Amino acid sequence: TIGGNNYTSTFAVEEYKKPEYEVQVKTDRQSYTRGSRITATVKADYYFGSPGTEAKVEWQIIRARYWRPWWKGTEWEYLYDTDDWTPQYGQQTIKTGSDEIGADGTLSFSFDTEKEETEDYTYTIRAQVVDASRRSISGSTSTQVTRGEYYVTARPARYVYKRGEEVRTIVNVTAFDGERPASA
Repeated sequence: TIGGNNYTSTFAVEEYKKPEYEVQVKTDRQSYTRGSRITATVKADYYFGSPGTEAKVEWQIIRARYWRPWWKGTEWEYLYDTDDWTPQYGQQTIKTGSDEIGADGTLSFSFDTEKEETEDYTYTIRAQVVDASRRSISGSTSTQVTRGEYYVTARPARYVYKRGEEVRTIVNVTAFDGERPASA
């Protein structure tokens, strides 16, 4: 009671159970172009070293529009936190499935991306693994599917020029995975 008014609140106390295994989801490449086949692998490993066997996996593929931030690959990139920044719009689940994990603790599946798309997308693959003791652990990964293998940016070397002065333009050709320059 504060100032003659009664206030109440509720909370729940739940038991915390340390996870016994880890789930990792990986794709065979870091980025793709439209019409590509993506192969995803779900891997479950117990922390004591054995692969997660006799487990059921439910997976889903979620697609969202992707656009490349203007500052990506520029001299101003250091001003932004780029580790987990992926702009996404209009998420939709495009495929779901379930299967059992193999004796080696892995499950692989493939799917094709749309060939005629006019936009770039982020595909997120999520997997929920339920082991024999009915413990559920999830994992996910994301990859970009773009209309081309590289992108081109152009900017002036300086932003102020005198009349009649030669204007220099800096052109960069970069692969979408950002790790290798595209050959052009």
